[in-house]
Amino acid sequence: MLNTCQQTTEWTDEEKHGKGRISGSLEWKLSRKEAGDLNQTKDESSPSVKSWHVESFFPSNKKQGVTISISNDGIVVSGAECSVIGSQISVVVIDEVYLGCILQSRGFTSWRDVADFVDTLPSHRIVAIHGSSSANADSHKANGLSRLGGFTMPNDESKVLYLGQVDALPAWTKLASCNGSSKICVFMVPRSKLDVKLRTERDTVPSRIACRLPESIMPLQTQLLASEEQKQMAFIRFSGDKRATVKEYVGYTTKTGSPVYLLHASAYPLSKTDGGWNTFHYLPEPLVPKDDVGIVESTKKSGVPKIDIPLESFFFTTLLGPNLLVNSTSGSAPALLDTANALHNTRLVALYFSAHWCGPCRQFTPMLAELYSHLKGEYPTHSLEIVFVSSDRDPGGFQQYFGCMPWMAVPFGGTIIPQIKQRYGVRGIPALIVLDSISGQIVVPASETRREVMQACQRGDEGIEQMLDSWISRIPQESQEILAMLELSCEDADEQDNSSNEKDHPYFMRTENSASSVKEPAAQVKEKFAKLVAEGVEPNKAAAQAIQMVTDQQKAGTTTSFEPGPLNDIDWKSIESGDKVSSTDLASEINKDELQTVLKTILKYLENAKKEPWTPRFRSFKLSNKIVDRITRVEGALDLVCSLGMYIYPVETDFMACIPLSINLDEMEASIKDLMPEAQQAS
Repeated sequence: MLNTCQQTTEWTDEEKHGKGRISGSLEWKLSRKEAGDLNQTKDESSPSVKSWHVESFFPSNKKQGVTISISNDGIVVSGAECSVIGSQISVVVIDEVYLGCILQSRGFTSWRDVADFVDTLPSHRIVAIHGSSSANADSHKANGLSRLGGFTMPNDESKVLYLGQVDALPAWTKLASCNGSSKICVFMVPRSKLDVKLRTERDTVPSRIACRLPESIMPLQTQLLASEEQKQMAFIRFSGDKRATVKEYVGYTTKTGSPVYLLHASAYPLSKTDGGWNTFHYLPEPLVPKDDVGIVESTKKSGVPKIDIPLESFFFTTLLGPNLLVNSTSGSAPALLDTANALHNTRLVALYFSAHWCGPCRQFTPMLAELYSHLKGEYPTHSLEIVFVSSDRDPGGFQQYFGCMPWMAVPFGGTIIPQIKQRYGVRGIPALIVLDSISGQIVVPASETRREVMQACQRGDEGIEQMLDSWISRIPQESQEILAMLELSCEDADEQDNSSNEKDHPYFMRTENSASSVKEPAAQVKEKFAKLVAEGVEPNKAAAQAIQMVTDQQKAGTTTSFEPGPLNDIDWKSIESGDKVSSTDLASEINKDELQTVLKTILKYLENAKKEPWTPRFRSFKLSNKIVDRITRVEGALDLVCSLGMYIYPVETDFMACIPLSINLDEMEASIKDLMPEAQQAS
């Protein structure tokens, strides 16, 4: 519970450490409005208003439908639990165009604050409310709440459940008082599926994950070594392949040295982290900056650019061929990756000419691998990439030799390898030629590289890094000037990004000329008059009756009437329950062989926990370790694990699975055994 509470913006830096003293010069700047906004958002300066670190989230972009559930447990949109913990009133704003997309999720302590917030919303936004009618109830008559079609405050001190639209009164509007089991649950079908884009959330981690990226898309060992750009390309390829999965994933999260973890609705809310996690999720195009291209990796080294290195892709594709082989340590065959993407964001490209039958090569390769591994660990990008150009005599020898290498290779066979050797005059091996990635020019010739590598490795890690500095300093002057200009542009863009305020996005705000379907009293009189006349009432009497009817509404406090709005004719229905699925249903969606492996793995940990319930390692374990990965890699398995009573939560280094101390281990064991495929067959 505390972990969830800390994901809200209830505790600001000012509340933790105090406001401090505002100097005279700063006070002068504030008075002249030259100091910018010291608070991240207006809401964060008010202890009566809370929000999640990231509010906007699209739990489902399927055309099949959207479920909005409001009950005593809170507000859930297509499986995403939206209510802000610790608030008397929760308000969730949902996009009416990108139906089902959560735009804002706020927590309030008074209806006056709710009214002020609603008054800022554009017309026709869908609003879900769950709150106590006793929370400063005298302020509920504020103007903002009068914009909610069909909303009235109950007389008793019960919970208020509301689903409706701003400035409209569609047929699916619901209002209920909740003293116990009352709930609102509506299923809507979007008219069409609209385009979405990946939004980058830096230093942000989801509440939960669904599974990791499948082995068939990118092997686990490759995921652990891949760059941010390579991971994103793999995810986009996976999400665009309708044959890859029947499930819907709304994004992914990862960090350097970690797998690509896929996300679904349970990922919400997203929270701030210092653990290096970055999260990417699909949002409506208006909410994704045009310059959002993911994470451009920087390295630990000061002075290394944070920009994309402009690779001379035509040169390297012509030289090395359209694809390079990427090795896998998981036992599967090497995968092909297009050359431009494989060499993306590297400053230097080294061509390594070698063969397994060559004695000096077998001595030099381990040394070069040590150097490469250290540089990749310290500088994942913007440093050195090596491409193996084989002189092996047969495919078997190539495969055996390449299998022990951590870098990429030109595919064996064909005419490309002889052409590369001829171009650079390679007659003896081993040979290493270092090229500038921007121009393709030779930076370090083969006559110098072997000696420099051996000397650097003899001096250890510091010597290897000094050698890289020396090589980078030798790139052509023109390439250095290009990088310097790009770094300056990147710094300007970072300053603009840091000054932007996500929660003040124009898409969220009401505009002065926004259309409203709320009818003023005069328009109401006119409408009622026309209706009475159409029913045969004499015009003078109809006018008097229409005026009296509107006057009576004003006295009763219901002065506003609404048009049905643009979503009145959408396909919808009330349903009994939301998106909760039983363990049996979740198990039925998993392949029987995979289900057997998943359940046996859980049982093994459970047996250990029963033997030594006080031992933490039997109750909490990383999802990326080799044993638990038998669960993590299976689609739907983590949902099944959670339905059985386990928890999934993020830490700085990884995501963890936990068997809570409060759970009955015998009952959990019995539930798992009942789900075993052989047990189901026997029954």
